Amino acid sequence: MPNKRNGNVTEQFLFRSRRNVPGRSRFRQRSALCIFKDPQSTMYKKSILFFLLFCLLITFHAQGQRTPLRVGVVGLTHTHVHWILGRPKDDFITLVGIVETNKELALRYTQQHGLSMDLVFSSMEEMIAKVKPEAVTAFGTIYEHLTIVEKCAPLGIHVMVEKPLAVSLEHARKMQALAKKYKIHLLTNYETTWYPTVHATRDLLKQDSIGSISQLVIRDGHRGPLKIGVNKEFLEWLIDPVKNGGGAITDFGCYGANAKTTIQASWNWPIGRKDMELYGTTGVAYADNRNDLRMRKAVGYDGYQETKRTLAERPAPYNDPFSFLAAVIRKEISPPPSDLSSLENNMVVMEILDAAKKSARMGQTVLIK
Repeated sequence: MPNKRNGNVTEQFLFRSRRNVPGRSRFRQRSALCIFKDPQSTMYKKSILFFLLFCLLITFHAQGQRTPLRVGVVGLTHTHVHWILGRPKDDFITLVGIVETNKELALRYTQQHGLSMDLVFSSMEEMIAKVKPEAVTAFGTIYEHLTIVEKCAPLGIHVMVEKPLAVSLEHARKMQALAKKYKIHLLTNYETTWYPTVHATRDLLKQDSIGSISQLVIRDGHRGPLKIGVNKEFLEWLIDPVKNGGGAITDFGCYGANAKTTIQASWNWPIGRKDMELYGTTGVAYADNRNDLRMRKAVGYDGYQETKRTLAERPAPYNDPFSFLAAVIRKEISPPPSDLSSLENNMVVMEILDAAKKSARMGQTVLIK
């Protein structure tokens, strides 16, 4: 029979199916009825609105409860380490330990960034035992990258190294084997990976905005470590051919090899630079720096029309290496093998740098198989 309250058979059924369930409160019975009333009723609409708002609150709460990735820093002699030491706090990572044997350097940097010396340990073994990092970032000599992976990979600790991946192709292959064996993420951080202009120029090519690419010029470098006044701890290994692996070709050649397998790297530019020129069949794109992008479209025989854009920073976690590292490990994102930080990409980089160094020694072209 229809329910005498409003003649709605569906409501009567729902009410009876819930009315005598043990332990179910009178309030919960009536709440269930409100949701299933006539769709045209005001109560129905309010119930649906309340439900949607509740779902949004749950979603926002979950996002705000991300557990920060526990990250350790190994080495302080690469001055890019200020990137993580001075990074504003968020819920992507938390710095749990620093490995540095040079205590004067450690004290100087911790004081500079308002950090406690309690974070500083004398060895990786001590830091790992005491604070149990989920990942480590390497900011020492490039030669040390292999040792870091050898210690961390068997323990399931993920690793991100400052560019390039390794001091040599031989080291890189050993690191690759360890990462695959122990199933850890092994990423490489380049400053230019986080430049909006780098990704915008790729989008221009995908959109056929300047036609098919015919030439790419990537210029990276500065006036040289001595001329720009790098600190003594960095200089000590940066100009050491064993610890660094090849001077400017390693320090800056990796940028071009990483982005598009081209290199114009130098420690002898009159100015510091990280810029690109992409020549297509119908125009040119100039990535002048991190945020400024120009595009020239051919007009007539030798004319062009130029447009300029200042790009906003990319959204998290694609705006800095540490949020990216956390998102990869937390499986929030799954970058392709061609990604600028990926192990696959950076094994190709190491092959190119290896061939470049052989070519310089031999004075002839070296082909990569």
